Amino acid sequence: MRLTPFAAAALCVSSVAAHAVPVTYTLSGYFSGSIGSTSFTNTQLVFSMTGDTSNVTTLPGGNYYINTVGESTVNLDGIGTAIFTSPTFGVESQYSDFGRPDSVSFYDNYSSWAVTVLSSSFNGYNLTAPFGPITDEAADNRLGSAPTSLGSLVILGETGDATFQATAATPEPSSLALLGTGLLGVFGVIRKRVA
Repeated sequence: MRLTPFAAAALCVSSVAAHAVPVTYTLSGYFSGSIGSTSFTNTQLVFSMTGDTSNVTTLPGGNYYINTVGESTVNLDGIGTAIFTSPTFGVESQYSDFGRPDSVSFYDNYSSWAVTVLSSSFNGYNLTAPFGPITDEAADNRLGSAPTSLGSLVILGETGDATFQATAATPEPSSLALLGTGLLGVFGVIRKRVA
């Protein structure tokens, strides 16, 4: 079977389009608390998660979105980087829900642990696209702790505002290799036709 240049190009593009866009979510601010046996005060914490947008789930009501598929980390200035180990850890966005303020949070659903940025700018944001940065009021839920590779993370308070941003993630090397192979195939078909 011969593959026309148009068909080869369409095949290449469709293989790339079949994958949703990876997005890296980050939330940074100054917090006090402890991780494992190490306490910290007014320390900059940068939470990060890269997730495929096809894994965003809409909860009943249509104004509450979660993404729990992807590695999540927290970098604690002067302490190090920890990986969150809970299978229920992720990022959530909610708006106009039972009178709660619009917000985006890094959270562990199992232990009811969360760090949050509260802002009306999040109204309608469903975690599926780049967004921000938005700097506004920080909040935390002090009811639980989140398990990490450096021990349980406990947040006891925040200082000032926090910033949330979602950016398009850098494509992984295997995706770039797949795209490159597809393009080489297209150029090979075109070259053979011209010859």
